[in-house]
Amino acid sequence: MTWTRRNFLLSGVAAAALVGSGAYLGVSALDRDGLIAAILRYHFADWKIRDEDIKSFSSDALDRMNNARGPKVAALAGLSPIIYDAHFRDMLPRAAIGELETFEGRVMTLFLLSSNLLTEQVPPGSEVVYNGIYDPREGCAFPLTQPIAET
Repeated sequence: MTWTRRNFLLSGVAAAALVGSGAYLGVSALDRDGLIAAILRYHFADWKIRDEDIKSFSSDALDRMNNARGPKVAALAGLSPIIYDAHFRDMLPRAAIGELETFEGRVMTLFLLSSNLLTEQVPPGSEVVYNGIYDPREGCAFPLTQPIAET
């Protein structure tokens, strides 16, 4: 390939775009809490969740989940502003959608087990309360798994 002015200019623009997108992803990746908040607000839109509960759950979930500090989640956090727009979500590569759905599933399951949504069967439109991060080593709090109290 001969280096003409046009090729040199196009290479420079491509390099600048690559560096800019990398910097954007790097800065946005610091907001993993925002990714978890976006997941909760998107998938549990029918219920009211207080901002304090979302922040508390986000920090507890990030401490609990081993894979939440990895580069894949960082990339998802960088893409979080466009992930929840149906038009842009369809444009993402299948691998990115697969990783997103896996991470969303883990976050939603952990939130369901850590809130009163299942145990009290909170109807849509009501407030969901975060009870603390679910730890299977402490035993299951789901009412159907508890022994029947004898009176």
